[in-house]
Amino acid sequence: MENAARFVARDSPRYAVILQREAQAAAGTLRGFARRGRMVPERNDDRLRELIVGSYRLVYRIIADDEVHILAFVHSARDLESFLNSEDR
Repeated sequence: MENAARFVARDSPRYAVILQREAQAAAGTLRGFARRGRMVPERNDDRLRELIVGSYRLVYRIIADDEVHILAFVHSARDLESFLNSEDR
């Protein structure tokens, strides 16, 4: 998320702050509602989910009802499948 915010800040420091706040707020909601995100369309895995934050995808894996691991915060135009393939190794 910090890399995305730095990138956005080059054009709009204000939007970068907003993006960070929204991403942190979205991630914070997962503590009580791990399944609130949709399944990642590239995979048929109920435990691999995402939340859309602006133009970004916050991708996470459900470990238990009260535990998730955030795997990526990537722009929606990027190829997520190649990233997910590297995570599978």
